[in-house]
Amino acid sequence: MKNLLFLVSIVSFFSLSVSADDYYNYGGTGNLGIGYTTGAAGFVDNLGKIEGMPGKEYVFIAGSSNSYSDNAYGYIYRVETAGDPNMHPDNPEDTGPIAPRTFTRVGGPNYLGYFGGVHENEFHVDNSGIYFGASRNGLFHWDFGWTNKTQIALAAPTITQSLAYDAISGNWWAGGTYRDMYMYNGSSWVYQGTHPNLSGNHHDGMEIIGDKMFVSDMTSDVLAMYNMDGSIDWNNPDKYFYYTSNSGSDVEGMGYGPNKHLWIGGWDDGTFYELGGGALQHQIPTVPEPATILFFISGIIGLALIKQKK
Repeated sequence: MKNLLFLVSIVSFFSLSVSADDYYNYGGTGNLGIGYTTGAAGFVDNLGKIEGMPGKEYVFIAGSSNSYSDNAYGYIYRVETAGDPNMHPDNPEDTGPIAPRTFTRVGGPNYLGYFGGVHENEFHVDNSGIYFGASRNGLFHWDFGWTNKTQIALAAPTITQSLAYDAISGNWWAGGTYRDMYMYNGSSWVYQGTHPNLSGNHHDGMEIIGDKMFVSDMTSDVLAMYNMDGSIDWNNPDKYFYYTSNSGSDVEGMGYGPNKHLWIGGWDDGTFYELGGGALQHQIPTVPEPATILFFISGIIGLALIKQKK
């Protein structure tokens, strides 16, 4: 009897493992009433630059009144999660009800300018401020008051759909409609390669987290991951992640930050939504925040001074 129970347990565990998704959809905001949501970026505000509340988490959204508007507007939403952000009814590693999310608009609409196709441009946000662009007009930077607009790169040599920043190398990346990938080396955009078709009609999502790049297609539930170790084989991603149920929304831009999850612009349904958990969460590297790094360095200096006094 014990042997039979053991066998049943093994079979049940194996069945659960092979049927589980690689990541989960934690839902979205519902229609925001801002038209089309055409880009997304996540930001953990450790320094309190947005509302004066250090540690709060935000999603930046690009919006437009129609699907191909040339005039871009930016919005900021505070994200607050009441519970374990990885818990999901289908997640065998963290099973349970999805923790309630609260989304509060704390900024916008802020007019970004005429961009000749809002859906071709994307956000990135870090402690230095807000970035938007890559396609047609170029890449621009604002401070957190949406002022001091400065162009930092010329337009990419292709119609882009995504933007990401590699904090390790200091290089910008942009992905083209036809999955052609470019890197900005400080003076020009240089073609790097073309990623495979991810079961969507065109490329439309990219994010770099630590030393890993994640890409997707607009109408796809597949994520491809590349290790950014200087030897990317674009035809052979280091890992694929699958979501077996249709997410219900297109991929229109991709960001990372709140809940240590990916955030996606929902395009014509006017929302944004959240992806994470499962096997995907194991591959997202732990990236120390600047405040954590400073605290760590301060601690080392303090210990050194104490030893010196002794």
